[in-house]
Amino acid sequence: MISEVRMPRLDEDMIEGTINDWIKREGDFVKKGEPIVEIETQKVNYQVEAPGSGVLRLILVQREEIVRINTIIAIIADPEEDISSYRKPFPASPVPDTSGIPSVTARSLISPIARKLADERGLDISKIQGTGPGGRITKEDVLNYKPQEESHAASATKKQVRQTLPFSGVRKAMATRLLESWHNSPRAENYMRIDVTELARIREKNQEEWEKRYGVRPSVNDFIIAAAAIALREHRIVNSALLEGKIEVYEDINISIAVAYEKGLITPVLRKADVRDIFNIARESRRLTELVRKGEHSSRILSDSTFTITNLGMFDVEFFVPIVNPPESAILAVGKVEKEPVVINDAIAIRSMMRLCLAYDHRVLDGVMAARFLQSVKRVLENPAEVIPKDI
Repeated sequence: MISEVRMPRLDEDMIEGTINDWIKREGDFVKKGEPIVEIETQKVNYQVEAPGSGVLRLILVQREEIVRINTIIAIIADPEEDISSYRKPFPASPVPDTSGIPSVTARSLISPIARKLADERGLDISKIQGTGPGGRITKEDVLNYKPQEESHAASATKKQVRQTLPFSGVRKAMATRLLESWHNSPRAENYMRIDVTELARIREKNQEEWEKRYGVRPSVNDFIIAAAAIALREHRIVNSALLEGKIEVYEDINISIAVAYEKGLITPVLRKADVRDIFNIARESRRLTELVRKGEHSSRILSDSTFTITNLGMFDVEFFVPIVNPPESAILAVGKVEKEPVVINDAIAIRSMMRLCLAYDHRVLDGVMAARFLQSVKRVLENPAEVIPKDI
């Protein structure tokens, strides 16, 4: 029995997917339900399972190729079954040009990555021999192709390409959302310095005890999440989105935390952050971060965010201005903690200081609303006992 393996639709926003890697190879026997290929979508990495048992007879889409949902990417069948109709025709000889212009090969079977790479190198794809299924030109064919020597003057003017990276999946989705935000929403920013000396003292004093009692050591970022959750509860309008001409103010406070991994940034969602204590927040943030960095995150943990926090302090970034993650109304950027001289009661003291930036959609929030929200965040971070259980 012939089974068609298709690019699945994993959520309503998905329109295409990228082949990350084939777990099985042509000629391998596969069982129904067995993972055979890993794909990358706008939100997640996902292993596609075999829809039926048999031999993986034909792989139609190669690594790093981007295809639309429901596209047939492979064929599973018994060894004796005829699958010739799934093989794309490929012209083996040049097509004559009756106008006297030299003939060319009508070669259209080329992967998107290979075509992009060939264009960047200025290569004539009609001269490249394809080694993929049905003569398809792959990325490797382009990389291995050695054109005839060009003149020194001509080659000297060309830029040398060191590497090409696919603009797809998470990277493309992030770029699309942020471009939409940049063009469609009037953005404003409020900045504030926070004295986190007391927070640093409490963390240093209690880390080992917290580890023994609760199995986790809350980070500065965990306290920021807790502070933001309280501030969002106190200033509900910040926990909102502008959709179809209406401002939706959300009941649940679901905070996205930006996590860096090998393909860029991704934002898992810590749900109902306002009803969690600091230790619960710390455990959940660790769990989400581990899932992302292992590539085991699902679309569910990336959905339903109402507010985003992005922290680059661990990379020694002192201060930065983020872009609002649509359709959310605001995003909080966090810089590094630094010791600075600060005037307190007309005397200079050395304090641990942090800079925050709240970027927001000015259609939803005004400067006063944003300032009051930051004041609430400041109050909690400068008095961290507010988020620590009283039994400690």
